[in-house]
Amino acid sequence: MGEIKFDITRMREVYQRIDEISEQLNSKINEDYQILQYISQKINSDSISSILKKYAYSNKEKCDETRSLLNSLKIYLSGQIASYSKANTAAQEGLNNINSTFYRI
Repeated sequence: MGEIKFDITRMREVYQRIDEISEQLNSKINEDYQILQYISQKINSDSISSILKKYAYSNKEKCDETRSLLNSLKIYLSGQIASYSKANTAAQEGLNNINSTFYRI
């Protein structure tokens, strides 16, 4: 079975990039939406125009859903980072206490 390596450093990297990824996705979907709307206005076929509009709207909905999921991921990672940082700090303090005890012996 494979091993997943997703340590606190990687969590922080992903956390910091989520907003950028979300904005890039939104920007590209908006560009595509505008292009498809423009094309659908220029086509003299109601059926094709209707399909393009539905496709553009569907893509926009999926983008909004994805951005919502990215936001949920960001909230989750924020909690995990805080939790892991607290655990790491407590572990480091414990090791320091053990080391100082050994030095006194």
